[in-house]
Amino acid sequence: MHFKTNRRELLSAALMLTIGAAAAWGGTHYEVGTLARMGPGFFPVALGATLMLLALLMVFTPVTAEDEAAAGGAREPANTRAWICVTAGVIAFIVLGSLGGLVPGTFALVLLSAFGDQRNTASACVLLAAGVTLLAVVLFRLLLQIQIPLFTWM
Repeated sequence: MHFKTNRRELLSAALMLTIGAAAAWGGTHYEVGTLARMGPGFFPVALGATLMLLALLMVFTPVTAEDEAAAGGAREPANTRAWICVTAGVIAFIVLGSLGGLVPGTFALVLLSAFGDQRNTASACVLLAAGVTLLAVVLFRLLLQIQIPLFTWM
């Protein structure tokens, strides 16, 4: 195994490292606290440090001979369907989340994003969206007890 990175990976890692460092630095301006009593700066610092670690892993991930053979030097075409579906999902979450609440926003986000993969069937997308929505309700509303409205109607 040897280390081999291309320019695109290095630029992606540099961007992630920069964003992570900015988040961690910004979080230090607030009280960080401890793991038992987290302050307002704890999450930005932890998220920034995790992002910086992932950026370093991107750079120092070894490339095997199988990886090089699979890449073959050819560039993959941009998957515009995935870009469009994920972007539409985020926009739908913003709109439906503010107008309809957590359940419709999360369901629309996951459903539209799942349609970005051409291998997914419509029933698989609906089941995935329902499962993630149920997980979001259990996690945010029941376990963390965050007061996010499940349904709101204008």
